Amino acid sequence: MDFSLILVLIFGASGLILLTNAAFFKRRRAAADTRGPLLIQHARSLFPVMLVVQLIRSFAVEPFRIPSASMMPGLVDGNFIAVIKFS
Repeated sequence: MDFSLILVLIFGASGLILLTNAAFFKRRRAAADTRGPLLIQHARSLFPVMLVVQLIRSFAVEPFRIPSASMMPGLVDGNFIAVIKFS
């Protein structure tokens, strides 16, 4: 599986969990339980981090792996490079 796809799936799942919680389950819980279930806590902490990662990877810098030896001798097969998207 592609790493970018995994990041998007985690971002979408945490957003969906938070949206479902806000729409349906938040009103049903007692006011004393302010933190909520463990799944909601993890989604609440993971969503902003994944949002920042997605924004950085989409607009600023994205890592790539050199797929073949076509860039020899400077870059070897399997090396990682960071591509700056502003230039």
